[in-house]
Amino acid sequence: MKGQNLATKEDIEELTTKVEAVKIGFDNRLKLAALTERLKVHQEAYTRWRELVVKIGDESASNFNNFVRDSEEWFHRNCLYFTNEAREAFLTSFNQRGSDPRLAPPL
Repeated sequence: MKGQNLATKEDIEELTTKVEAVKIGFDNRLKLAALTERLKVHQEAYTRWRELVVKIGDESASNFNNFVRDSEEWFHRNCLYFTNEAREAFLTSFNQRGSDPRLAPPL
């Protein structure tokens, strides 16, 4: 017979099991890598928040505005690693800076 398919049901089940095991292993490594990056980003966000609190009292509005601009750019590069709650908290803390006229972003 031309082009006979000699794979048995057992062969197909074994191959399927092996493929699924590889997929699960890859998924687990991907999740671990994402978790590691998420922890790193959350720590950096906390550090930036602490710097924001300290810099609010700084007399140099340009330094403060540069810090805020840098932090906003950093946020946009890393926001996918934030939980929804952390994303909102970060944005809220940086958006509240406008309550002090010295700290308003430059036009």
